[in-house]
Amino acid sequence: MPIIGKVLSTFGRKGEIKLLPLKRGDVKLLEGRKGYLSSQYKTREVEIEKAWQHRGLWILKFKGIDTIKEAWRLRESYLEIEEEIFPVEESPIGFEVYSEGGENLGKVVDIIPTPAHDVLLTDKDVLIPFVAEWIVAMFPQEKKITVREIKEK
Repeated sequence: MPIIGKVLSTFGRKGEIKLLPLKRGDVKLLEGRKGYLSSQYKTREVEIEKAWQHRGLWILKFKGIDTIKEAWRLRESYLEIEEEIFPVEESPIGFEVYSEGGENLGKVVDIIPTPAHDVLLTDKDVLIPFVAEWIVAMFPQEKKITVREIKEK
């Protein structure tokens, strides 16, 4: 089963949790789905009642989890969904990264998820925010990414 995200903490007082998404997609697609919360100690089946995005994180409300105390016990769990509901994307891992000026910044070796956005890591230890403000163009056929130049002050 694909892991969708990691439970970070509670949100509000009615049993909602903050989930760090490990997949890209519309969080609303999770509503009404069943899945499993797996932690170091146990696995429990859950049904997602409500889902929305808030500041780069996903907020989920599970059926039967109605208090902050119940939600607090879910921390550090991973949410798994039985079926793949998010579209499979072409991963930029292996793409060569170039600045607008043509400088080779290396090959993407990892994607680091953060609460705000994903960050690309190249084999030359360059970190690039994977957001529209930094990515000028992607060429999947050529396995190439062009990014904005970093202007030093």
